Amino acid sequence: MDVESLFTNVPISETIDIILKNVYNHNSLPPPSLNKETLKKLLYICTTKTPFNFNGKTYIQKNGVSMGSPLGPTFADFYMSNIENKILNDNNPTNPEFYVRYVDDTFVIFKDFSHINLFKTKLVDISCLKFTYEKPKNNYINFLDINIKFKENGKIEKGVYVKSTDKGTYLNFESFTPLNYKLTTIKTLVHRAFKISSNWHLFDIEIKRITQNLVNNNFPQSLIEKTIKSTLNNLIQNNKEHNNIENITLFFESSNLSNKKMEENKLKLILKDHIKTTPGKKLILRSYYKPLKLSSCFPTRSTLSLGESSNVVYQFKCSESGCNATYVGYTTNTLNMRMTQHKYKPSKVHQHFKEDHNKNPDNSIKDCFSILLKKRDFYDLRLAESLMLRRLKPEINIKFNEMSNFLNVYK
Repeated sequence: MDVESLFTNVPISETIDIILKNVYNHNSLPPPSLNKETLKKLLYICTTKTPFNFNGKTYIQKNGVSMGSPLGPTFADFYMSNIENKILNDNNPTNPEFYVRYVDDTFVIFKDFSHINLFKTKLVDISCLKFTYEKPKNNYINFLDINIKFKENGKIEKGVYVKSTDKGTYLNFESFTPLNYKLTTIKTLVHRAFKISSNWHLFDIEIKRITQNLVNNNFPQSLIEKTIKSTLNNLIQNNKEHNNIENITLFFESSNLSNKKMEENKLKLILKDHIKTTPGKKLILRSYYKPLKLSSCFPTRSTLSLGESSNVVYQFKCSESGCNATYVGYTTNTLNMRMTQHKYKPSKVHQHFKEDHNKNPDNSIKDCFSILLKKRDFYDLRLAESLMLRRLKPEINIKFNEMSNFLNVYK
């Protein structure tokens, strides 16, 4: 079974009530440190007050969770779990014998095919979602990346499912990528085949397919065979020890990818000499490496002068005797350039000097500017300016009707 467009169809208000009920009235887990009303307000802000830009216009997501939102999976899971609890706990004889779900894809086994539509109707009646389903064809059905075959003796046989549109394109061995990443590509494919395949015949078919695709991606045959063999040996060994040994895992972040293996081997020797585990327990060291961001490879100026700063929300405070007028604006240029622009028409600061002080601003106005906020993203910058305008209510902006319209989307 599949849910049509789950994320964008989740009802916000109902799901927030479900979340609050579960997190603040759980049988065993303590409630969060935030009070209930604060969490409720935050959830509404993050879902119903989310602005986005399309064709030069700003909109807000009023219902359903935005695609790509970090809250999407959380809201979807709470809502789906609530529906499942209502239906699956009523002990109805038409309910499925087996039910397992991954986000919006569900694998269900019924006693009778006639029960499928009854179950689907109940799901639709208690939710705002639409459901589709697919029956097995010739005793085969695909669920995610698993090909499932129902055998005559009542057993299930599992193999790796590959879509007909799959081109077998992996990381190319000749690409400028660390060798460790290339080896991990092989290990991951072997690991998936081992975990999914229910017998050695299906596993062998998948390994042959993987090998051919890797060769097509310029992986050396000898490296492929060597890595498959070592990965399979480790998987079989770990599978045997899994039920008898408790693993204690230590994680170590390596600072240099080229030295990662050497550092790991040295640490293993240190741990072996100085730490003894009790029977039934095994110490495992996992090292990992976080690649540097491109920006960190270039030198940056540690400090910028006030005028050299860009992408800022700034404030002007008039220094003329007896005048406390202020102005708030934003600029993506340097503040130096923006301060120079304010000396001339049609700047509102210039108009303020002409109308209220009967003079033109000179270079001394540069001492009247300060930075309120810095933002890299243009829309964050506009939003920050709007919030500052609303909070500070600068006299010059109000006088010349230059308040931002950006927050009108929230009205």
